[in-house]
Amino acid sequence: MGGDYTRLTFDPSNHFAGVRMQQGRVQLDSDWNELVDIFERRNRAQGLDTFGPCAVPRETPDAFKIRLVDGAMTIGVGRVYVDGLLAENQGSAMATVDPLLGELRGSEPIPYEAQPFSPQPPALPASGAGIAYLEVWQREVTAIQDPNLVERALGVDTATRLQSAWRVRVRPIAQQYLAAGDVEGSPEWQSLIAAPSGRLSSVPVGGLDDAPPAYTGGENRLYRIELHDSGPAGTATFKWSSTNGSVVSAVVAISHDRTQLTVARVERDRVVGIQPGDWVEVIDDELELAGEVGVMALVQGVDSTAGLLRLASELPEDLFDPSATERHTRVRRWDQKGSVVDASGREYVNLDVTDGVIPVPTDSAMQIVLEDGIAVSFSGGAPHPPRRVGGRPRTRVVAEEELVTFFEGGVEALDVEVLETSPHPGRPTRRRHQASHAQDYRSGDYWTFAARSDGWLEVLDAAPPRGVWRHYCPLAIVNFPDFSLDLRVMWPPPELTRADRAGGAISVTATGHNDGTFTIQQAIDRVKGTGGHVSLGPGLFWLAEPLDVTRTESIRLTG
Repeated sequence: MGGDYTRLTFDPSNHFAGVRMQQGRVQLDSDWNELVDIFERRNRAQGLDTFGPCAVPRETPDAFKIRLVDGAMTIGVGRVYVDGLLAENQGSAMATVDPLLGELRGSEPIPYEAQPFSPQPPALPASGAGIAYLEVWQREVTAIQDPNLVERALGVDTATRLQSAWRVRVRPIAQQYLAAGDVEGSPEWQSLIAAPSGRLSSVPVGGLDDAPPAYTGGENRLYRIELHDSGPAGTATFKWSSTNGSVVSAVVAISHDRTQLTVARVERDRVVGIQPGDWVEVIDDELELAGEVGVMALVQGVDSTAGLLRLASELPEDLFDPSATERHTRVRRWDQKGSVVDASGREYVNLDVTDGVIPVPTDSAMQIVLEDGIAVSFSGGAPHPPRRVGGRPRTRVVAEEELVTFFEGGVEALDVEVLETSPHPGRPTRRRHQASHAQDYRSGDYWTFAARSDGWLEVLDAAPPRGVWRHYCPLAIVNFPDFSLDLRVMWPPPELTRADRAGGAISVTATGHNDGTFTIQQAIDRVKGTGGHVSLGPGLFWLAEPLDVTRTESIRLTG
């Protein structure tokens, strides 16, 4: 959801380190929010530079550890850093006091079905192999989604919140990549983590009497362009708002014929509200957290006194349940309507006879007019190259008997086709919106730009989305119903050349080996003359060439 902001001003290229308030000046939400964004970006960059793309701190060694027993999955308690974002599973039975942080925490792992940000996760398969992974993102939370944000002494909402959300999913991986331990090199993994390459530009158009193009509206606004359907240009669709999508109301009830909504309020204030002819989106937390869009509906009539919205068509059956207050069913107003034209004045689409969203043009030169001299255009950016969490290919060093145990009769017997998630029982089938290499645009991604009553418009030039950015971390190779192979990387790593007095062991970490800081071969070379013990830490180790153990005294390699 979008908050009611004046504008969003943070730009990392400015290299600002802080915000200074001056005496006797007007205080703006944009200054406060930029300060928060500066600190949040610094924290993320510092976490990424320190821990790498994905790491579990040793203070919580069971964090997001995947266990399978008789087909049931549990997720371990603790913290993990993914691309600098902190994801935390606080577990169940919140009865243990953490003396370091001075707070309650859970002591038991949570079942897969009880994830806090995944109310209806896809059903787990009965058999088959694949990868269990963690997805982390940030979502904006308003008082409609969390009523505790309302100060009861005032009776109104104040600030919004930025929340780190996560979910664990399972994805099939082709057998050759599982057998090699190179999950991150597989097409399935690369398709999952591929970032959409779509870009947006905002421009002023349509100056009158040879006047230069400019924003002609009389209000100061923050525009939001948000993608509705995923896909390439021509398939993807978008919607837009002149208030950052902040005109939202809680849905209290839905009529039996599903054409009338009772809402908490029709108007946000004396100026902004929902009117007949507006397109609205009906959505709840369950859909949002699943990465799905809401239902677009055209408002035919409004009764402000009774708080009623009459829709032009009925909502899908059994999709929404306002009585389930934990789902926070809500309706959001969007501003596109009627005939949508391009910069030349030609009609591009008539929303009165469609489903209320605008197709992304296949012609990147086409400028779609929003209102008041503002137009936007879409273009495909450079495709993102394949990337790996560890920076380059990695192969896990495992014993032969472990592979035999994992693949139950050999790699040849591995069947990954059965690892397909089943639909939620009793729920209508919905379109899934997930990025892949073929998609330029992803549902939920958005851009914002400001416009001011003096004609100024914040111009975006082929800008990437402001959000929502999703981050991924491999947790385990799984083979249902009973086996999992841990892929998590622990932080900090053991001392790279620590000699254990009891056993004379030299420790090598996956991170140190893969980035060349201290490799398995270097550890072997160190004990060649005297013999010794080389201990490998958890993780995947990439071997560019066979290990050389010639002319070596007794060496024990464990891990």
